[in-house]
Amino acid sequence: IETLAEEKPLIFIIRAGHYLTEETVRFINHISRMIRLNRIMIVLSVDNPGSTSGLVHPVHIEIAPFDRDETKNYLKRLLDTEVPDDFADMIFKKSNGNPGYVREILTDLINRGLLQKKNRLDFRIEWEKYRLPERIVHNIYDKLSRVPEKSYVALQSLAITNTPLSANLIKFLLQIDDKELFFLLKECVDNHILVKRGEYYYFTFQEARKRLLEET
Repeated sequence: IETLAEEKPLIFIIRAGHYLTEETVRFINHISRMIRLNRIMIVLSVDNPGSTSGLVHPVHIEIAPFDRDETKNYLKRLLDTEVPDDFADMIFKKSNGNPGYVREILTDLINRGLLQKKNRLDFRIEWEKYRLPERIVHNIYDKLSRVPEKSYVALQSLAITNTPLSANLIKFLLQIDDKELFFLLKECVDNHILVKRGEYYYFTFQEARKRLLEET
C-alpha cells in the first residue's frame, strides 16, 4: 500500500461506518498509525457521529441535509423540469432533505405510476395515502434502535405530545435537568430522530413517532 501511495494518493472509502465492529475499529486504528506519514486517506461515511467514538483522532466533517430550496433544486435536476412548491415541500418533509431518500421516494413514485399520468408528469400526489419505501422505513427504525433504552422511553413520552417541543417543555415533561436534556437532544439529533427548527424540536420522521406511539 505504501508503495502504491508513492505513485499516487490513495483513498479508502468505507460506507455505513456506523455498522463497524469493535474488531474493525481496532484494525482501522492500527493501520492509521502505519499510514499517517503516507499519502493515504481513510474516509468513513456514518449517519451518527457518536459511532466513531472508538476511532483515534477522527476528523468529523458534517454534511448537512438539503433545506427546502436545495431539495427543490435537486428535484429539478433529477426530473429536468420545474416542480411545484407543494410537491417539493412534501418531498422535503418526507425525506428531511436526505438526498438518498429524495431519490428513493422519487424512484418509488415513478415505479408505482403515481407521478405519471398519460405519459406526462403529474405532481398531484395523494400524500395522505402514500407510504415510504420499506428500505427508508427500515432505516428510520434502525436509527431508533441505536438510542439507549432510557432515551427511548423519554421519546415515547414526547411522542404523545402534539405541540412543538421547546427545550423547556421537554425538561418539564420528562422532569430532567439541563445536563440530561443536553445529552438526550444530542443523541436524538445525531440519530436524526429529532430535528430543530427555530426554537422548537420536531420528530424528523412521522414513521418514527408512530412506531414510538405503537409501543407505548
